[in-house]
Amino acid sequence: MNCFCDCLPCNKPCRLQNTKRGRFLLAIPALLAFILVFLSTPSLHAQAALPKIEITPPASFTKGTPYYQMKFHTTSSGMPGAGGNQCTAHLELRAQPGPAGGATAKAWHMILLGMRLGEYLPFIPHQPPAHSSREDYKDYKPEKIIIKTYWGCGDTVRPGQPNVMDTSKINPKDMPDMSGFAGFTPKGRMGGGTRGGPNTVLWPNQQDSRLVPAGASLVGDHFVHGNFVPHIKFSMSSQHDIMKALHVSIQGQSQADAITVRWNKLPTSIGYHVMAIGADSSGKEIVMWTSSETSNINVSGQFIDTPQVKKHVSSKVILPADRDSCTIPKGIFAATSPPMIMVTAWGADYWASYPPRPANAPKGWKPDWSVKGQFLSTAHVMFGMPSRGAEYNTPDNRPDRGADSPRERNKPKDDVAPRVIKGILRGVF
Repeated sequence: MNCFCDCLPCNKPCRLQNTKRGRFLLAIPALLAFILVFLSTPSLHAQAALPKIEITPPASFTKGTPYYQMKFHTTSSGMPGAGGNQCTAHLELRAQPGPAGGATAKAWHMILLGMRLGEYLPFIPHQPPAHSSREDYKDYKPEKIIIKTYWGCGDTVRPGQPNVMDTSKINPKDMPDMSGFAGFTPKGRMGGGTRGGPNTVLWPNQQDSRLVPAGASLVGDHFVHGNFVPHIKFSMSSQHDIMKALHVSIQGQSQADAITVRWNKLPTSIGYHVMAIGADSSGKEIVMWTSSETSNINVSGQFIDTPQVKKHVSSKVILPADRDSCTIPKGIFAATSPPMIMVTAWGADYWASYPPRPANAPKGWKPDWSVKGQFLSTAHVMFGMPSRGAEYNTPDNRPDRGADSPRERNKPKDDVAPRVIKGILRGVF
């Protein structure tokens, strides 16, 4: 590995074990963000040229291990107003204590030309909004909604399905998790809140809210420095890079028939998952389906640690990396709005530390710093609606635009997407 300068020690990345898995809980802000994604198109934020900066000397720290977490989420959407393909990022650097003398924490990630974002990414502390949307809904009581859940790939519904829930009779914590449909929000929000505080800095932020450009790559040497952390140097390979976009095709005569979902296999994916949601015209009934062999676990659109992904593949919650299709059983969405379908692909986690973790690390061993990278790619499409990033195929794969063709017969009305979204929102709360 090439050093950035002679005064910095070279080091090689090592893999660390981490089995802790965060679970996205159903939350009002996440679903509100979902509406914003599908009903508005995020734009790239213009930014003046970044000023030149000097490399800061490595800061001293007395407790804790400086930790740098990177999350990259590639999205490809066939939903109206969703903006096509894009990549959002959430980069968070924290250490204890904060800067000496009460100074404001700041840091810079010196990046590669391949990222197409200039020479560096500026990090500043998190600034929470003055008003939280959660406060607007703190006294809101959910309506009575029936949620029917199906699962498993195949042409026909399996015995014992669906599971039926009445939202007025269950604990909110037991409701099916649909947060994955809101997991790809614009401007870097990656689900889950940041820890914040004087010892945590983020990118993107209020000063630099750019999206990651199309075609950006992380492959190569990286250098992070700041006024409250040591110098952090690591190198990334093509096995740990921003994931490619998923492109989804849907094959089916109508919603009442079995619907085959196909996608392109991604070279760095370690597993896939498919989820679909529809609602009746009243918004009082929601129908859900997942490709899992288990009814009670939904993982769509969520960052999951690699050991947990592998565990889910073994238990058939997540489809293996060699799969490129799954069929939604016949009749599940016969009486609903055109179902929204989401495909999720996970990449393997990246880990680096200095010094590298010993083979038999003693209890309590801590590196000078550690880095973790996570990678996700998702695609959304509505049945019968072709658009950028998603394709609708007639059964024989030929264009068919006649008045009685499957494409035209199942083409949703202009207000379908908002109506379905509002139905789901009402159903959850």
